[in-house]
Amino acid sequence: MLKSSLLSSKEVFGALVAIELKRSLRYQNYLTLLLIEARSGGAAGGERQNGNVASKLTALVRAVIRETDLIGAPEENLLTIVLLNSDNRTANRVAERLSSWVSQYLGVGNHLSIGGACFPTHATDLRGLYQSASGTLAAAREQKANCYRIL
Repeated sequence: MLKSSLLSSKEVFGALVAIELKRSLRYQNYLTLLLIEARSGGAAGGERQNGNVASKLTALVRAVIRETDLIGAPEENLLTIVLLNSDNRTANRVAERLSSWVSQYLGVGNHLSIGGACFPTHATDLRGLYQSASGTLAAAREQKANCYRIL
């Protein structure tokens, strides 16, 4: 598996997630998609950090998740994590750990938003999974502090 590397190509990451969705369906396992965004706390709702925060967050996130889980940055300032064999309860525990661990390193005035959705509980395909996770990320983004939301 791709240990410690960040997949920055949207196409490659999407193809790997699609393969993992098929595998999850075949073996009847769960899979969770987490979207992580760091933002500054100045404006209402916060603004995205300047620069590519995803590459900075990767090293911190890698310490909290398993080596077999996938990390990608298909968009600037947005880190995408695929937790293999992970249901809602596991996703909530991981999101809570990520939030507390990474927020220690963000600095004063910066916030972390995490949104997530579980396959096949909340979506039956890749597009639906991304839409569900994006919706929970938007709900977490509305908070003025570090926040995570998993469907």
